[in-house]
This record gives sequence, C-alpha cells and structure tokens, in this order.
Amino acid sequence: MRLSATLTVLCALAAAAPALAQTAAQPVPACDIQSDPAHFDKTVVKARGVIHLSFEDFTFTSQGCDAAARIWLIFGGDVATPTESTVNDNNRTPGTELQVKGVRYPIAKDESLRRLLALLTTTARDGESVYEVTATLTGTFLAGTQPPSSADRRPYLRGYGHLGCCSLLIISKVENVESSPPADLNLSGTAVTRDGKPAKGVRVINATAGCCQPQIQEAITDEKGHFAFSDAGQILHFQRDDLRPTVMVARQGDTNVRVVLEPSDNTDWIVPACADATRKENRVGFSAKVLLSKEVEREETDGDPNNIMFTPAKHPLISAILFDHNIGSWDPIAGVEYITALSHQQRWIKDAAGRVVGIDTEAAWRNGHSWRWATFFNRDVIRYSSEERGDDELFSRILKTVCIEE
Repeated sequence: MRLSATLTVLCALAAAAPALAQTAAQPVPACDIQSDPAHFDKTVVKARGVIHLSFEDFTFTSQGCDAAARIWLIFGGDVATPTESTVNDNNRTPGTELQVKGVRYPIAKDESLRRLLALLTTTARDGESVYEVTATLTGTFLAGTQPPSSADRRPYLRGYGHLGCCSLLIISKVENVESSPPADLNLSGTAVTRDGKPAKGVRVINATAGCCQPQIQEAITDEKGHFAFSDAGQILHFQRDDLRPTVMVARQGDTNVRVVLEPSDNTDWIVPACADATRKENRVGFSAKVLLSKEVEREETDGDPNNIMFTPAKHPLISAILFDHNIGSWDPIAGVEYITALSHQQRWIKDAAGRVVGIDTEAAWRNGHSWRWATFFNRDVIRYSSEERGDDELFSRILKTVCIEE
C-alpha cells in the first residue's frame, strides 16, 4: 500500500493571496441542513448534533434526521482529520490554514476544540470509542451534488468523505461540548528517574490518539517532577535528552499517573556523518541518507527520486519502507498504534557529537504486525510496517547504513 502524508485537498489553491472565509454564522437545525443541503450551500452555519468518528467516518448528524444524509466534517486551520479519509487529510503543515478554492479557513483553537478532540479519540483497548459526543459546530457548508443517474440519496462531493459520500462542513469553531457518559479529562502526574528522584525539566507532550498533531499540549515537569493537563488526550510522551524517550497511554478514568524514566546512554542510536561513512555511493534520502540494497525493489513516490518506497524483492507484499520528507514529527503521534500495541519502545537518534537529531519508535501489534518510524531533524522519515514478526530484519540492516548529510 502506498503511504502518503501529503495533504491532498481536492480543490486547487489560488495563486493569489487567499480570501478569508466569512465568519457570520446562521443558526440552523442540523436536520434542516441534511434535508435541504442545496439551500445552505456555501453559507456559514451554526448547528448542534452528534459527531461520529471511526475508520473513514467523521460525520455530523442530529437525532431524528435522515441517517443517509450525514455531513462529512473537516477542520479549518492546521488541524488534521482524525481518521482516514479519501482526501488523505491526516497531516497538515503546522501554522498553515486550510485553503479550498482560493479561500482560507481558520479555526478557533481553544479549550472547546481540545476537549472535542480528546473525547472523540478516547478509545478502549479494543479501539472502540468510549464517549458519544455532542457539540455545536460553526463552519462553512458545501452541499455537493447528487448524480442524476444515482439511486443513492446521499450528496456527493468529490474527494470528501468515504468515496465522496457526503456534503462537507469546514469547522471554524467548536462550542458546548458534551459527552455520554460525562467525562473528567483532567490528568496530572509525576516523572521520576530510575533511582526514584524527581525528573525535573522533562518535556511532557499530551496528544489525542491518532489525531491532529498541531493540537497537542505541552508541559515541563517542575522541581518535584509534576505536570498537569486539562481536557487531556490519552497519549503522554516524556522527553529529555539524557533520558530514554517514553510513551504512556492513560486509560479511561486515569486522573494521576507516575512514570519511571530510564537513562538513554545505552540505547542511543549514534549516526555517523556521511563524510565519515565507508560507502558513499548509491545513496538516497535528504538530511539522512540510506544505502540502496540489492535485497529490495524501489519505486519513486511523488516523482521525487529521493522519496522511495522499498519492498523486499522476495516478499513484496509483506513489508514496505518509505523514505519521505517534510512530514515528520520528532515523535509520531501514533496513538492508535500505541493503544493497540503489544509492546513499544523508543530511543534517541544522535549525531557523532551527541546532539539529538531525531527519534526512533517501534511497536509490535497484538495481531502480529510490527511497525517502526525513524524521524530525523523533524522532517525526514523512514517508515516500515510488516504483517509478520521478524520481517523487520531487512529494515534494521538498511537503518545501519544511514548517515547524516552535513
């Protein structure tokens, strides 16, 4: 499967400076929008309803409405869609507002938005949603069209929703978020070192599971190793250069957690400079470069000779390796993987001088699949996934050839 992290909003962006979407909202019942979408096309509406989030389903409806006419949702601003969708809108460039047909759509980043994301992405161990979430959403509505020859009553908007199923609401503001059952999302905790002493100055990143990297919260532990978040997501990342990076998954109902952080010295991956590498020929990549192997077949992605998908020549359907650029995060916010993983571990990637230049994360899933993501300089990514344990040996050999271009 070809992996893509490029935001592919279907509508072309205008070459000129984009206009800002109108902000005056027309309060309207969600059922009215669903029953007569053409009437509200290209208008800013404010409606209340239930938000549904699952695989290829991020939709909005109200009780008693036509279930076939759900409205597909997408966030404005730089907040990515929290599920797989036909526009691959799972990564956004931080600080860059969404643009559709030359119009840019901002979003109010406030506590209500953070609470909505935390509730929507709180899942049990089996990945099922814990809460039913109701909220008032303000945004621009795009009606889509219904093909004349189609017996399907659903509107169609090319590129949005599962198979272009739906009308679209571009969310600009979230208000009055409620959940069933009611949720206490306050979360605090303490980080300590192996000897039990408080770990001061640890960067704690709080994230929602599998969702929306720009929406994370951060805190720095105090002299007692304490930190606290309100409207917290389930994923906690702990990072300090001299301690091994660690991920903790908070369970439903957790309000206070404790984590023990190990020294990183014996786990750090020290990557040499390319000038010091013994073999310099036939390398691909960006800041980090890998040596091509006869054991793999290669395919360029996005027409870039350095964006490469590798597949083992003998088992092309078992595992895949993708070298990609400018989509990285020092620690991938891969919450769903962490929640469903049988095990996971991380280590710092450092250069020969001992400076942190990235992070290496790997996990084994309960279904036997394994996963790994090595990120360099917060932008160059080498990814791997496998359907059978043990297939990561080839990937490990390729990683051993990595050098850093200075």
